[in-house]
Amino acid sequence: MAERDTIDERIYGPTDQDRFAALSGDRNPIHLDAVGARREMFGAVVVHGLHLLLRALDTLIGTRGGGRPVRLRGQFPHPAFLAVPVTTRLVERAGDGSSRLSVESGGQVCLHATIEWDDAPAPTAPSAAVSEPPAGPPAAPNECAADTLTGREGRVDLWLDARAAARDFPRLHAALGPARMAELLALTRLVGMECPGLRSIFSAFDVELAPDAPPARALRFAVERVIASASFLKLRVAGGGIGGVLDAFLRPPPHTQATYAEVRARVASREFAGQRALIVGGSRGLGEVTAKLVAAGGGHATVTYCAGRTDAERVAAEIAAAGGHCDVLHYDVAAADTAVPALARLRPTHVYYFASPKIFVKRGGPYDPSLYARFAAVYVDGLESLVAACRAAGLPHLRLFVPSSTVLDEPVRNLEEYAEAKAAAEARCALLARRGVVVTLRRLPRIATDQTLTLIRHAAGDALDILTPIVRGMNDGDG
Repeated sequence: MAERDTIDERIYGPTDQDRFAALSGDRNPIHLDAVGARREMFGAVVVHGLHLLLRALDTLIGTRGGGRPVRLRGQFPHPAFLAVPVTTRLVERAGDGSSRLSVESGGQVCLHATIEWDDAPAPTAPSAAVSEPPAGPPAAPNECAADTLTGREGRVDLWLDARAAARDFPRLHAALGPARMAELLALTRLVGMECPGLRSIFSAFDVELAPDAPPARALRFAVERVIASASFLKLRVAGGGIGGVLDAFLRPPPHTQATYAEVRARVASREFAGQRALIVGGSRGLGEVTAKLVAAGGGHATVTYCAGRTDAERVAAEIAAAGGHCDVLHYDVAAADTAVPALARLRPTHVYYFASPKIFVKRGGPYDPSLYARFAAVYVDGLESLVAACRAAGLPHLRLFVPSSTVLDEPVRNLEEYAEAKAAAEARCALLARRGVVVTLRRLPRIATDQTLTLIRHAAGDALDILTPIVRGMNDGDG
């Protein structure tokens, strides 16, 4: 009988992430580091998949009025993010007593699972104790190279803060006992910290739980299968009262742009000496390469950041270490007026506008007006606000570079809102030009940056190759 009853609604925040990381031991930065997560393929902090599962199980036990899960099968098709509502639904109660769950967020399914139950009364004897959490600072996740995964074996020590487990998942902890809770929590620690570790994506699970098995000291694992072309691996796990298989992917690392030394080899030492360039969004990607080009050619670059101060300072330090000139400026496209004093002091002659939200994101339907609004707030409104701030700073003569996209020439599925916002930005650039702003606009192809990271490799241009003639054109006055 299909039901689709909503059994839980919540919004996860940083405190939820910290508590679950402490309970599970899965401290992978993708779950905790908001700034670092910007450079990963998802572009933001991701809620632990196992957290979604355990929260759903805890809620469902209350809905059912008891029972112990003895088999869990499911997948994590899409990530859930902080500050986005998450809804858990009971999709179906099957005739065999099993349950099907769906956890949804942002218009997409983040977890679907089938749970088989044991409704026999729980034993009256207390469950055997398990080890306490290890003392000392948390360990850093392993960074397993793809060519080391085949045949890999190992173990993950089992432990549990029983008070924290009973606090956060009271019904599930009471139903399973500390030994099974420790084993379940070790699954996310295995994937996120041990194998494949730092670059992991927990994708699927099929595990059985023996309710009354004695506790074990460790969860053993072995990599059963690796598909290198898909960055995929399958792990078999066993320990105490748990056994089964897990699927995981190895996500690509953040994209590294050309070094300052590589950029200097492309340009003459004084060819951009007249540029005082403000590079909005210069802490990484296209902005980082542009800053290096301007400085390598004898110009003065100022890179802005909104959240990634560390990245911006890294770019500036690399340039300064080789004798170039680069400043760092905090700049929020939604509050451009606050930058007027800094703009009056810096007096840029050239502005490169690379500000952008995450491009490849979840959509709330075939067309998502809120997603278009998110893009337009940066590409259109942010651009207009920047020009207004420059005028207020007494900068009447500007050369402005604005990147557009070839998706306007060759539409790409699921990028309709992005393309529409880029078209609106082009229209705004035409208006700015009629108001006396010297605007250079280029439709750029897909370029290898953090924005274009995916599990499946796509052809992408090199940022240095594409941007070098653009910066030269800005300097020469012909764009």
